Amino acid sequence: MTAYLTFADFREGTALWPDIVLSAQNAADARITSEIAAQQDEFDRLTRDHFAPETGVNLTFVGSGMALLLTPGYRLTAVTTVTTTAPDGSVTTLESTAFRVRKFGLERLDGGVWRTQDTVALTGTSHGWAALPYQVKRAVALMVYESIKGNKGRHHAVRWSTPDVDYETDPDSQTGIPEVDRIIKHFRVPSRIF
Repeated sequence: MTAYLTFADFREGTALWPDIVLSAQNAADARITSEIAAQQDEFDRLTRDHFAPETGVNLTFVGSGMALLLTPGYRLTAVTTVTTTAPDGSVTTLESTAFRVRKFGLERLDGGVWRTQDTVALTGTSHGWAALPYQVKRAVALMVYESIKGNKGRHHAVRWSTPDVDYETDPDSQTGIPEVDRIIKHFRVPSRIF
């Protein structure tokens, strides 16, 4: 899986954001790298999406009983081969004209359905966004920073004001970090898709 960030993105002199800097005293490179993976997975879970472009991935799903096979968490951009395996072990490879790649699934075009008793294997898939959105990188960076520093006051304010506007946190907060919660809300895939 492609990482959204690297430990260097948090170090002084190479940090992407001046308000999100971690020194070697705060955390070793390996700890930051591990935390990036954990927070990236959590962000993907909260948004029901995956943002880094991935290629050559093999995925397996269970048939849906419908002409549309949903692929939750995988924003498909291409599929090389689709095979179905029946309970008796027989394998069928579908012609490329028998299906169409949709954003979050495969649609049968040959009049068939993805049988519920079949396993559907997608070989050589590409999924994710063409380019990782800047806001997603910042949200994951804030989540990593908060996890390591535990700086609950700075990014966890309940109320704050600017000269023009008073703000209050959302009672339905996903992370407790207002900026991250706004980014999640912006990028979250609606549950009705799945």
